[in-house]
Amino acid sequence: MQNYPEWGSSDGPPAKLMALAYDLNHDGQVEYFFLVNALSGRGGDYHIVYGKFGTIWKLIAEDVGNRICALPAKKGWMPLVSFFSGGGGSHAKAHHEFRDGRYEMTGVDHLENGIVTHEKRVPKRN
Repeated sequence: MQNYPEWGSSDGPPAKLMALAYDLNHDGQVEYFFLVNALSGRGGDYHIVYGKFGTIWKLIAEDVGNRICALPAKKGWMPLVSFFSGGGGSHAKAHHEFRDGRYEMTGVDHLENGIVTHEKRVPKRN
């Protein structure tokens, strides 16, 4: 985003960028999902998400899958579920929860060769 000097000086992303806008925390202000066209090692494109805190735009999620669902939440930040596909019939569903100012992957369900496994992720702490 550093190549877009107008980012952060307005209520939304620069007109040159395309994004999906969705209010993830019920505060009346949308967060922006950007599709990154790059090989991620997880079957292609992925998303990054920016949210505005006061007057500052912050990266609140990165390496989120190429298909995303925001799960309903009565209050607070909505959990996200993202989906990845790999070669040879391998698929994954990742669970993301908002903690300490950003989304973190908390678990991954893998489907490979007809077998489903669950991997719990321990959040990274700075």
